[in-house]
Parts: sequence; C-alpha cells; structure tokens
Amino acid sequence: MPSGAFDDADALESGIVTSADLARTLGPLFRADVSGVRPGAVESTLAASPNDRAQLLLALADALADPQLVAWIEADPARRARAVAIARAVAPRDPAAALNAATFACISRFAGWSGFAWGLLVVPGYTPLDQRDAKPGVHPVAVRRLQMAVEDYRARKAPFLLVSGGNVYPRGTPYFEGVEMHKALCAMGVPPEHILVDAFARHTTTNLRNAGRIMRLLRVDRAVVVTRGGGAFGSDVFGQDFYLAHPDLSTFHARCRRELGYEVGQLRGVGEGRIELIPSPSVDRRSYHPLDP
Repeated sequence: MPSGAFDDADALESGIVTSADLARTLGPLFRADVSGVRPGAVESTLAASPNDRAQLLLALADALADPQLVAWIEADPARRARAVAIARAVAPRDPAAALNAATFACISRFAGWSGFAWGLLVVPGYTPLDQRDAKPGVHPVAVRRLQMAVEDYRARKAPFLLVSGGNVYPRGTPYFEGVEMHKALCAMGVPPEHILVDAFARHTTTNLRNAGRIMRLLRVDRAVVVTRGGGAFGSDVFGQDFYLAHPDLSTFHARCRRELGYEVGQLRGVGEGRIELIPSPSVDRRSYHPLDP
C-alpha cells in the first residue's frame, strides 16, 4: 500500500497492516477532510491506492463506527453534508447497474400496476455472520425466501421483484447477495427484466431503507417483504419475518432510529413470512457509510 497517501504514514510501516491500523489512520483523515483542514484527503488517498481500495473502504467503514466521530459529524449540519458528499464520492460502483437498466426500462413501459395489490416483492439476502469462505451462490435460507417470492410473483401479488444484499460476510467477499439472488431467480424462470437488484445493503435496516428509496423513485406506495429464517442458529425462531412484522416489540424500529436516525416506514404482517412496507420519506436521507451511502 502506498504509504505516502497518508498523513501519518510512518504508523503504517512495511510490515503487516491490519484493518484496525487502517481504521485508526482513516478516522482522523476523514475528520480532517470533513472539517476542511485537508479537503479531498479521503478521495485522493483511495485514488492513490487503487489495488487496496476495497480494503480501505472497509477500514473507513470501521472508522465511522466510532460513536465519538459520529457524534462530531452529526453535531453540525455542514459537517454532515460534507461527510455524505465524501461517502458518495468514494462509494464503489454499483455491481447491479447493468442488470437494473433493463428492468427500469421495462418498468417505465409498464402500465398494469392497478392489477396488483403491491408493486414489489422485496427479498432480503442471508449469509451467516460466521461465514468463513467466500463463495458464489445463495444460502439455503435465502433460497427459501426466493422460492416464496416466486410463488407470490406467479400468483400475481406483485409485477416485479427486488432482491437486496451486499458483500458483507465473510469480510471482503467479492460476491454480492443481491447479484447472486438475481442469478437464482433467473434459474427459477423469472424474467430478468422483472428483477431489480440492490447490491449495497449490509443489514436488515438498509435492506428496507434501500427498498424504500427504490419504491419512492418508482412511485410505488406499497411492497411486500418476503422473508423467513435467520433467527436463532439460522432457524425460524424469532426469524426476520417476526423481526419485521413486530418492529416495536422486536426493537427493529429502535435500531433504525439509532443507526439511521429515523424509522424506515410502516410495517405490518400480511401473511406468513410476508410483511407490508410503506416507506417513510426519510429513507431518501443519505448516509455517510462509504459502502452504502
């Protein structure tokens, strides 16, 4: 890694540089950029280290998990705006852009919305937190979610599907849950132009936030989140469907307020493993997470 990209490069000597080392360096660098002491510092550092860009973005995300740094950013609207601008400037390219282009074109021509109860079937991805090996494909928990969604799609509950999931576990994996789920849906016979992909979401909170953004972009008022499993030991016990269908009891709303600053929308169970989502306008508020702004 080019040491000259950092102000305190001496701390990153030629030995093994850990993620914690990088986070400790990038936190002050981000602060200097946001405050105007070194404008453009984060973007120029990442540009100077193209081979290490993915590692640096992960470390920057770690740095931005520091509650003191977050409190400092949130204390001033100008600092927050600058932090959001930095995150959008350095965010990775969308690996699903080409896949979504045909779907957005199809949606722009679609005139049959009134024939469906909901506009989208939203399917969150699933990869265990303790996943050790990076490998393509879809975990069995997510496969079942996709199978449920295909049943609903064929039953004409919604005309389009949205699969949501980034490259989170194991850390640094090159495989995106959303992209892998798109492949699986196509293999199940769903036309690719009827599938949208969110390949950025890293948690359940941003699965629904990003879905809400897309819904508002498309002027879709209501969607159904199709999900089961992901509970205790990957089971259905207190799984994601319970988590979302009972957002106050499960503390999902509280988590959204804590991590995003707002609730992502109205949620209510509409059947086994199905939760209706009506997004809040607040989902359009951008974050400064460098991997999912």
